[in-house]
Amino acid sequence: GIRDHCVTGVQTCALPISGALWLNLLKLTLIPLIFSLVASSTCATMARLGQGQMVRTSLILIFAFLFLSSAYGVIASRVWAGTGLVSFGIAPINNALGRPAAPGMATLITGLIPTNIVAAANEGALAPVSLFALMFGAFAARTTQGKSGGMAEGLEQFAATMLAMVDWIL
Repeated sequence: GIRDHCVTGVQTCALPISGALWLNLLKLTLIPLIFSLVASSTCATMARLGQGQMVRTSLILIFAFLFLSSAYGVIASRVWAGTGLVSFGIAPINNALGRPAAPGMATLITGLIPTNIVAAANEGALAPVSLFALMFGAFAARTTQGKSGGMAEGLEQFAATMLAMVDWIL
């Protein structure tokens, strides 16, 4: 019964089968939902604004947010250092403890472009899937420009279907 699924020594035990089933159903919808929402909104935005204006606006917003978050990091670290709760300075690097070195910027950027999008989705890598969805939506808008329906409506219907599934699961 239920005791067979409980960990020895744990006082409370939830039903693992129903909890795992519910969590797996939510995970099942996560990647398709993110893909469809990002792709459909990109496609719709590019169709409304035009491709040149969207790229320009996106780049301005990305670099503005990068600058603001960097400035906030510097200011917040100075404020925290002033409180005395944390030490401020460069931490010594100790590779003798066997800690792996942090990946470089080239590795991080290369990791955003997977060679297999299905494998990336299977691993739950949201950043590569979101980037692929952004590119997919942009090119879907480009190829269906001036045509009614098509890929944009299909992506919107897919997104609506995924939201209905999530609503049902919750």
